[in-house]
Amino acid sequence: MKKILPYSLLLCLLMGQWVMGQQFSKITRENYKQYIEEAPRFTIYGDNYFVAGKQLNQSASDAKSDARFEIGFKERLIDHPLPWDTYLFLAYRQKAFWEVYTESFPFRALNYNPSIGIGKVIFDKNDRLEGAFWFQFEHESNGEGGDISRSWNRFSLSYFMPVNEHFLYTFKVWLPLGSMEDNRDITDYVGYGQVDMSYKTKEDRWIFEAEARKGMVGLRGSLQLGVNYRLSKKGNEYVYLQFFQGYGQDLINYNRELSYIRLGFSIKDMSFNFY
Repeated sequence: MKKILPYSLLLCLLMGQWVMGQQFSKITRENYKQYIEEAPRFTIYGDNYFVAGKQLNQSASDAKSDARFEIGFKERLIDHPLPWDTYLFLAYRQKAFWEVYTESFPFRALNYNPSIGIGKVIFDKNDRLEGAFWFQFEHESNGEGGDISRSWNRFSLSYFMPVNEHFLYTFKVWLPLGSMEDNRDITDYVGYGQVDMSYKTKEDRWIFEAEARKGMVGLRGSLQLGVNYRLSKKGNEYVYLQFFQGYGQDLINYNRELSYIRLGFSIKDMSFNFY
């Protein structure tokens, strides 16, 4: 894995998470304000999914299998733009690791990630949609106290770049701030940014995804791959296969290298997930 990971990260950078629908090609400088104002204010935020599977590099003390799920939603707080044609959002994501194969069904880890931010659509010289920026203040913690407390705050900047109706790349960088005494070396393992790539086939039947991070020390980092198969042409539910290798999967084990493969389902927002 330590030899493969740097080349996988480079591949994602060269190839360039949110899925683009057919709508993105219809957004222009002339109509985007109306398009955003007519869109739902409350939507899902990122993928919502539930998967279960097996740890591949387990030790004798590890649970052999578990379930992982994430939920997320966001609310556009205003319909009319702020200065510089920006929009204000409140968002929340929660990640859970659930040992469903043990007798008492305990949750091994819960990570909470609320944020507030502003977004701005970018157009090219022909007034066609080129991408979007999203600047956020994020808090992430595991909600625990004492020796197992993990939390950090950060400013983050994301750029969503649709290449066409099949490819979307997302580049995200972050700057930690405030006290990080619970996990002072977290950037050694997760770095200061990540690259996401999403490719979808005709009619969104298959969606292939990759998320890569590079830690600041050695060959640390992570790679997450996903394959999604759409169950029906009119629905947004997918069969979802997920592979994770590396560090930072959850806050309590951010400094431990883990490897998992899991299978389940995902629910996707099939529109341009900026507004």
